[in-house]
Amino acid sequence: MKKLPSSPNFQFLLDENVSKNVKKLLQSMGYLAKTVQELRKQTIKNTKLLDLARQLQYILVIYDKDFLYYSYLPTDSIILIDIFPMIDEKILPAFENFLNKISPNTLKGNFIILYETSFKIKVKVGK
Repeated sequence: MKKLPSSPNFQFLLDENVSKNVKKLLQSMGYLAKTVQELRKQTIKNTKLLDLARQLQYILVIYDKDFLYYSYLPTDSIILIDIFPMIDEKILPAFENFLNKISPNTLKGNFIILYETSFKIKVKVGK
């Protein structure tokens, strides 16, 4: 199992609707992962959530497609999970497979859309 380097650049922040089992998966792979609930930010607006991820230098993990329409900084790192139905039986293997296949530099500063069997890097529109 390939592992991303442990550093502040490779820590994950999970939005409130992302399964706690995604957090467990990340932790089992040796990564730090926190949920917005743990940070007591569960009702935070999307723009504030993005600001929080920037401040913490975390990779933001989301399901919310509204993020597709925001402007981003070159340092923003986001993974949008676009798998339906949104059930652990589909999401967990896809997420683990994705993390095992990518290089660490793929995550840094990219907006990644994760599908069940593939992923793509979205071109970000800067601020």
